[in-house]
Amino acid sequence: FSDFSLTGGRAHPERAWGPVLGLLYTLDQSREAGTRATADLRLTAQLPVLAEGDVVASRLVIDGRREPIAGTLGPDGAWTLMWTVPDLDVGAERAYRVEVDTRTTTGTVTGSAEGVIRAAPAGDRPFVLGSLSCMKNRGGPVRWDRLGMWFPHEDLVERLAAHDPDMLFFAGDQIYEGDITPPDLSPLGVAIPDYHSKWQRFLWAFGELTARIPTVTIPDDHDVFHGNLWGSGGVRARKSKGVRAQDAGGYKMPAAFVNVVHATQVSHLPPTRVAPVIGQGITTYTTSLAWGGVDFAVIDDRMWKDAPRNAAPEGNWVNGWPQADGFSLKEPHAPDASLWGEEQEAFIAQWGSGERRTGTWTRVVLAQSPLAGLHTLPQGTKNDAGIPSQAIPGSGEYPPDDRPVGDSDTNGWPTAGRDRAVRLLA
Repeated sequence: FSDFSLTGGRAHPERAWGPVLGLLYTLDQSREAGTRATADLRLTAQLPVLAEGDVVASRLVIDGRREPIAGTLGPDGAWTLMWTVPDLDVGAERAYRVEVDTRTTTGTVTGSAEGVIRAAPAGDRPFVLGSLSCMKNRGGPVRWDRLGMWFPHEDLVERLAAHDPDMLFFAGDQIYEGDITPPDLSPLGVAIPDYHSKWQRFLWAFGELTARIPTVTIPDDHDVFHGNLWGSGGVRARKSKGVRAQDAGGYKMPAAFVNVVHATQVSHLPPTRVAPVIGQGITTYTTSLAWGGVDFAVIDDRMWKDAPRNAAPEGNWVNGWPQADGFSLKEPHAPDASLWGEEQEAFIAQWGSGERRTGTWTRVVLAQSPLAGLHTLPQGTKNDAGIPSQAIPGSGEYPPDDRPVGDSDTNGWPTAGRDRAVRLLA
C-alpha cells in the first residue's frame, strides 16, 4: 500500500502495535562480579518491514536515566535494533524503554516499547525455566474458532506467566512456514517479508512475556522454511536427478534468508563460540551464558548434521525415513557422519570440563531435539505421510498394528555422532 488509513467510532488507539513489535533479551552472569549482582544485557528490538530509504534512530533508556544508549541496526532484511550493556546491576528489577524514530518519505513515526530487566534469581529457591517449542497457530483446516485457530495462544501465555519463569526457552519452530498462509519461497524480496509476517505472530503472542523475562530462542527446521533439516555444515541444498533438495543435505533457502532468521531470533544471545560463518555464509550462534546459578550452553544440533542420503545411501531415504527393506537405524551406519560437528563438539568438551563457573551449581544444554527417538508407524508403512489421517487412540488404547521404526530426523541418528554427544554430556 502507498497509503492506508482507518477511521471510525470503534477504533482503540491503545491497541496500536508498533513501531517496536517485540523485545527479546538475555542476561549473562558469566563474568565474575565480586559482591555485586551484575550481568551483561543483550537486547534486540524487532521493527516492522521498512521501505528502502527509511532512516531509524533509536534509544534505550534504563530506569529513566538521562543519557540513553543508541542502538545498532541489524543486517539487511532483519529490521532489528540491538544493544549490549555490560556489567549491569541486576540486584533489583529495573524498568527499561526502547524509543524509535523512523523517518519515511511521508514524515517521522515515533514510538516506544517498555519492559522489565529481571532481578537475579535468589539462590534459596528452585530455578524455573519455561521451555516450549513448535508454536503451531492452527490445527487442521483453517477454522475461525478456538478448535481451528490457536493463535494468539492466550490460554498458554496466561498459564505460562502464572509460573513466573526465571527464563524462557523456545526450542525451535517459533514459526511454521505453511501455517495459516503458505510460504512464499522466492525471490528474497518476497520470502523475507513472508517470514516476518509469521515471526510477527510469535511476537504478538509472546511479546508481553519476552519483554520482561530473559529469553533464549533458537531456530529449528521450520523457522528456516524446511520440513526436516540436515544442515551439512551450512551448505546450500541442491536438487539433483532422483534426489529432492529436502534430502540432499544443507539449507534449501540461501544464506541471506537464513541469516535474517538468525538475526531476528538469536542476536540477543552472547557472541558465538565457534566460527562465526560457515558453509555458504550462514551465521552461527553456539554459545553459553550463566543466569540464576545455572550455566547454560546453547547449541544447534541441525546445522552440522549430515544428511542420511549422503552418509548412508544404502538406506534409500525419503525425508529421513529409510525405504530399504531390513535397514535398521540401530546399526552403526556411517561412523564418520556428523551430528554436532567438530567445532561444536570441541566447544561442549571445553564448556563441560573442569570447575563450574563461579556462582553456578549445574550445567544445562539448550538444543532443538533430544538425543533419541522412539517412533512407531502402522505395519506396512515406511514414512509418516499418512499419520494425520490415522484415528487418534482413546485413553488406554494403543494402535494394534504399530511397530517401532527409525527416523533420522531425530538425534538418535547418526548413531556414532549421537554416542559422542552423550559421552560429551556425561
